[in-house]
Amino acid sequence: MKKALEARLHSKDEVAPTRCGKLYCRYSAVFILTAAASAHTYMYTLIRIFPALRFMNKGAAFITALALTVGFFPVGFVAADIAITSVTFNDAAAATVGPADEVNISITVNRSGTGATSNWSSTKWDIIGDDVLDDTCVNVPEPDHEGEGSGTASFSVTAPTSVGAYDVVLKIYRNANCASQQDDLTIENAITVLAPQSETSILITNEEGLDEEATVVGEAYVVEWEVEHEGEGEPTGTVTVSDGSEECSAPVGDGQCELTSTTAGEKSIVASYEGDDDFEGSDSPSVAHTVNKAETTTTITNAESLAATDTLVGQSYFVEWSVSVDEPGAGTTTGTVTVTGGSGCTAPVSDGGCDVTSTEEGLKLLVATYSGDDDFEGSESEEAEHTVIETGSFIGYKWNDRNANGEEDEGEEPLAGWMICLAVAEEDDVCQTTGEDGYTEGWEGLSAGEYMLYEEASESQAADGWFATTDVSVTVELVAVGQVVAFGNTQNAVKATKFFDRDQSEEWDGGEPALSGWQMCLYESAGGPTTLYDDGFESGDFSAWDSQTGTWSIVSGAAHARSGVKHAKVTGTGESALTKALPTGAFDTVLLSYWYRVPKALEADDTLLVEWSVDGESWTTAASYAGSAVLDAWTHVVHALSGAGDEEDFQFRFSANLDATSNDDFRLDDVRVVGVASGDLVSCIQTDENGEAVWTGLPAGDYTITEEGRGGWTPTTHPELQESFEIEEFSGWRSVLFGNYAEEVTITGIKWHDWDFNGEEDVDEPRLSGWTIEATPLVIDETGTTTSAAGIKQAVTDGDGEYAFGFLPEEYGWWRISEVEQEGWTRTAPVESFFDVYIEAGGGGVDNFDFGNWQNPTVDFVKWRDVNGDGERDEEGDETIERPTMALGKVLSSEEDVIETEIIALSLAGGGPLYIPEPGAYVLFEGQESGWVQTYPAARSETLEVSWAEGVEETPLAVDSFFDVFVDAAHFGQSIEQGWHPAFESPVELEFGNYELLVISGEQATNVQQTSVVITWATDKPATSRVVYGTSPVAVLGAAPNYGYPNSTVEDTNLVTEHSVTIVGLTAGTTYYFRTVSSASPETVGEEKTFATAAPDPEPTTSAGGGGGGGGGGGGGFVPTIPPTSEATGPSDTSAGGGEGEGSGEQTFALVGAAGAGAGGGAGAAGAGAAGGAGEAEEGTGEPADVAELASSQPAAAQVAAAGFLGLDMSWLLWLILILALLGFAWYTRERWLVLFRKGRQE
Repeated sequence: MKKALEARLHSKDEVAPTRCGKLYCRYSAVFILTAAASAHTYMYTLIRIFPALRFMNKGAAFITALALTVGFFPVGFVAADIAITSVTFNDAAAATVGPADEVNISITVNRSGTGATSNWSSTKWDIIGDDVLDDTCVNVPEPDHEGEGSGTASFSVTAPTSVGAYDVVLKIYRNANCASQQDDLTIENAITVLAPQSETSILITNEEGLDEEATVVGEAYVVEWEVEHEGEGEPTGTVTVSDGSEECSAPVGDGQCELTSTTAGEKSIVASYEGDDDFEGSDSPSVAHTVNKAETTTTITNAESLAATDTLVGQSYFVEWSVSVDEPGAGTTTGTVTVTGGSGCTAPVSDGGCDVTSTEEGLKLLVATYSGDDDFEGSESEEAEHTVIETGSFIGYKWNDRNANGEEDEGEEPLAGWMICLAVAEEDDVCQTTGEDGYTEGWEGLSAGEYMLYEEASESQAADGWFATTDVSVTVELVAVGQVVAFGNTQNAVKATKFFDRDQSEEWDGGEPALSGWQMCLYESAGGPTTLYDDGFESGDFSAWDSQTGTWSIVSGAAHARSGVKHAKVTGTGESALTKALPTGAFDTVLLSYWYRVPKALEADDTLLVEWSVDGESWTTAASYAGSAVLDAWTHVVHALSGAGDEEDFQFRFSANLDATSNDDFRLDDVRVVGVASGDLVSCIQTDENGEAVWTGLPAGDYTITEEGRGGWTPTTHPELQESFEIEEFSGWRSVLFGNYAEEVTITGIKWHDWDFNGEEDVDEPRLSGWTIEATPLVIDETGTTTSAAGIKQAVTDGDGEYAFGFLPEEYGWWRISEVEQEGWTRTAPVESFFDVYIEAGGGGVDNFDFGNWQNPTVDFVKWRDVNGDGERDEEGDETIERPTMALGKVLSSEEDVIETEIIALSLAGGGPLYIPEPGAYVLFEGQESGWVQTYPAARSETLEVSWAEGVEETPLAVDSFFDVFVDAAHFGQSIEQGWHPAFESPVELEFGNYELLVISGEQATNVQQTSVVITWATDKPATSRVVYGTSPVAVLGAAPNYGYPNSTVEDTNLVTEHSVTIVGLTAGTTYYFRTVSSASPETVGEEKTFATAAPDPEPTTSAGGGGGGGGGGGGGFVPTIPPTSEATGPSDTSAGGGEGEGSGEQTFALVGAAGAGAGGGAGAAGAGAAGGAGEAEEGTGEPADVAELASSQPAAAQVAAAGFLGLDMSWLLWLILILALLGFAWYTRERWLVLFRKGRQE
């Protein structure tokens, strides 16, 4: 309580001082404390020390402690409480308004207690974040504030002018003008201020096209719109277009959508913009559009069968039609179709056809006409032909209905030699015999009507036990020519069915499986066979045999027999034999049966015989297994030993002589001898996959069916393993059920999604349904070698991810439980991918064979053409191109900017996505394609060491540019260019940007001069122009910009496809190597080419003549660029200045003569004198050369001479600019000096 009081005292609004001195104030506050029995009001008086006395630490602590300890004392007020119970804003929990809108606040307060203490007199409200509207006090209107009970008051506030969400704090007070606070409440996001919406107007912009171009029902047409608006920003949201019944919608920025009208007529199209937070919605004016009926096509779809099959007069035939809507229309037609021709018929179009009955014979031309409806035009089919004849015919047919089901099934053959008759009123019946194909010749010329046909069995057929499985006689209506009437027959038959009586109910219940591979025998007697000998080797020794020699032994465990868990085995070298003698008196036939298996192949020179004898000396071979291939599954054999019966000295044996070096192996089990009385045994049959053994063609008499007895199985329906019965003549099929029960060992397990890749099923990890689990029988020899045998079982996990296998006694032994893998999943449990389990009797249920899998994240990818090569995908131009070859590498290590990775998967060009097999770090590469440069992702600084996993074909990769892909167990994340990105869900799509290099062609050197050349070439796209060159070849390109060449021209940045660059300053008579360089981002460098400059001119010739005047020593140091010509050039003077000199000497005709230093001292531009100089001649034997004369004999010389001091080529322009600049500077300097001079004079 003290803490609560002290907290209240920290608020000046809640507690007002009752009296203040210079150093302190006395505060009094009323608190309401609710106890179990009553409420008390206490006055708490506390002296709060002003900050000025904070240095009085001890005194302050004393006073505070004293006040908190003894400062409570009761006063005489009645208990009361005032609390805020609810608040609404514009009659809702929160209000959304515009800036400065009015908001109505309604506050409800509950008052308990009586008297003034329970009054609610005022309310203060504050909108947090709005500094203008802070702490506003509102008095509660009369009379809803006095006394006990609930009270409500409402008042209006003005919303802030700024957009945003605002909290509101409300406080209630006992006294008016917000004195004596009682409760407060903060409502978060109570008022949300939205910016005012701007007005919009929407117009359908293709009004003219919609009005003029009609469509048909079901044809889509485009409605275009434009939304105009005031204010900043762009409208968002959706535009909906309607024709009154159908509509289409699209984002406002799409500017259009496709509308399909499903009814015909004049449509008023209206586009409606829904508006958004910033813009109001609007509707367009309606636009007219005409939708016409769609065309249709009617077709008689059974025209071929109508033409191929005739009917009789008065018989009905079915005409089938279809009515389709022609493109571009679509929809469902209604109305009727009328067939004309014959008697005609009419039916709704949806019936698809109707029956026509012709009353006259002849060829009928049938036409189906669709009537049309409100939305679809009618149409008429092409003619279909059908022939109506006056008479018809019957053909009889007979077949062997082996399964007696009354229907001809596949594999049931026709029966020849049977009589089928047609009954004719008041005449003798007409009978015909079936041929080899089972058909009679037929009865022709019959008028429409009903006829009776019947079959007759001969005495021999009846004696053979044949009986009808269909009606012996039938009455049928003749409706066609060649109408077939079929009769089914079969002989007396017995069917024995073997099933697993799982619930031991002695009935074959639903879900109980049939048992295949069991031997069932039928005897023509009431007594049945007699078992003379039976040994399954379960005793563990050969005591039941008369003799055992050699290497025969009894084994169990690793491989088991069909009965129990023990069986006999023979292997190794030397002669071995198992022999048994027993009398067979009173039996004419002896049946010897056994089960055998060959785990290891027997060689051709091995001996393994099954033999019998009646004297112990002469032996008859029943079977030989020499050279037998491996036979993993146990196989049942029955030998009928004719002539072995009624003998006192009957013997049989299993003899072997095997080669020990080849590890030959033969297994034997369940040896049984049965005696059969003379003529009793019909046959023994093994049950098929349906558990059935069937005997047909049985004459009347007494029969007995026996079933095979097996160890571990208990007969439930026939404890004596047989049933006797009588077959009467034409008794038909007799079915006998044989049920057997055995302990079924079950194996169960689950399949789950191992999200965290830990190999254990954790909470919330989901189960997986629809996965196939397999159980494979194993053969494990004494060396421990495991091989798979035939007879794989399969189970599919259910909705709970569970599966189960059942194993019957003959299936006891070793089994391997494994899953059928699915693409895109990695197994996490079990570690070895399978479970090996030994199934044996008494094993009961075995569970927890669980399989965990982790779903592989899918990395998909696209390649886009980076037209400008800037590494950024632009909305226009950078289209998606065919999937590239991609490689997924597993990061093996990453240290010091070297990444070692192994390529584990490839997706060739145009292929699908890649699966990440397990959590870890990966890199994703793009295949390197000629003529392309990767621009995104950007080239990386790390060095990659790439190896290839076994089975992955090596292919060129662009290893400088790749994506990092990091995958953990439960969350997939990616890092691109070393930057982490948020987790993503599989699949993730990565984009590779590629720039297609431009193609340079036609490089050649033209206009080759002594010191210059023009290089030309072409590119397949606009690009810049530059040439790199030198006097030595560069076989392997170096680094940019010169790529290993010493020289480069200045890049011409004009983008062209036909390029020309002039190179000057070359050395005459020199071979140069060059490459063209063009850039459309990035640069492409052409193949290396070569050229040789022209050879230098020979020494110039001279002629006698007067020496030229001394050339003016002129400005030295300027070396003009000389344009390439076919004439020789002389050296330019580069001296520092002119001086006096004589001009004597021979006049040369060099184009640029050396400027001599003559007394004339003219101003020689760059020291270039024309024909010996233009100075004044003082000494010499000749006159200065005449320029005009020189021009007539040497044009090139005259040209240069005329250039004079202006230099050569266009250098005169540079000189002119320089001279003008100097003159301007001189003028400026002069003016400045004049100004200074004047000022000096004035001073």
